[in-house]
Formats: sequence, C-alpha cells, structure tokens
Amino acid sequence: LSSQGKFDEARQMLLETLEVFEETGNRSRIFDCYNELGVISGMSKNHASAKEYYLKAYAVAQSLGMRVDMGIADVNLGISYKNLGDYPAAIAAYDEAAEIFSAVGMKYGLVVASCNRVSLLERQNLNQEAYQMGLDTLKLALEMDAKPIVADTLVNMAKLAWKAGLTQFAIEQAAFVA
Repeated sequence: LSSQGKFDEARQMLLETLEVFEETGNRSRIFDCYNELGVISGMSKNHASAKEYYLKAYAVAQSLGMRVDMGIADVNLGISYKNLGDYPAAIAAYDEAAEIFSAVGMKYGLVVASCNRVSLLERQNLNQEAYQMGLDTLKLALEMDAKPIVADTLVNMAKLAWKAGLTQFAIEQAAFVA
C-alpha cells in the first residue's frame, strides 16, 4: 500500500497489526511494525512521527539485544534527524549504526551508514571530511559490488567535486553513475 502512496491505509493496517503483536508479546514483530511505521511516516514527509517510531523500534531491538536491528533503526533515525535539520543527532545515529555494523561484521549496513553520513557532511559543506569518507565508502562498496551505494556515493563525490570547481571531474562522476 505504501508503494502506491496509500500511506493512511498502510499506517492503519500496521497499527492494527502492532496491536495484535503487543497482545501476543511478539517483540521482534513489534520492532518490525515500529520500523515500518517510521518508513511510512518518512515517505509521507512526517519526519517527527518517523523519528518517534524509529526510537520505539530502537528501544525494542535494544531490549532484545538485536544489534543488527538497532543499527537499522539508527540509520533510519539518522535520516529522520537529517530531515528535521538536527545534523548532530543524525551524525551520532549514523556513527552508532556504523559501530554496530562493524562489530557484527555486516559490511552492507556499514556502507549504508557511511554513505548517509557522507551525504550529510556534503550538505553541511564539510567537504574535506565528506570527500575522505566518500573515498573510503566507495572503496568498500566497490569491493562488495553494492551498486546502489556505489551510485549514491559517486553522486555525493560529484557534488563535492563541483563545489571544489572540478567541473570535468564532477561530470565524469555523474556520467559513470548513469
């Protein structure tokens, strides 16, 4: 439903499902519901609501010791914080996600967290830090053949090159993505 833009219907179904899982005590499914409610809220541009759902998802994952799910909630929280303009909180969430994914050996989660952090650094005009982290993220994404992350990172690198006046380099990065 959410992919069809029917956010209210999807939200209502998830809230009803959440109620069932709360009654039965299925905590891992409660995490899933909160996380998906956050996704739907973010898609409908209600970032404050998304943040609240992701905080609840994180709390459930933490209470169950589900480290990967904590990392997933952290990445999603970072996106919500970024959209709310709270950049320090976004960076903290991305950094915690990266630490978690690194500790559990989940490279894909690590590059997702890093790619999001690069985008945020670029948005803040912290170009030198963004460029270095972008190179590291790109290297790992290429090693993993994580094409969506490679593309996103190259877009960020092209933006950074454009800002630095490296017009031809920026065009080449954009062409590589295309």
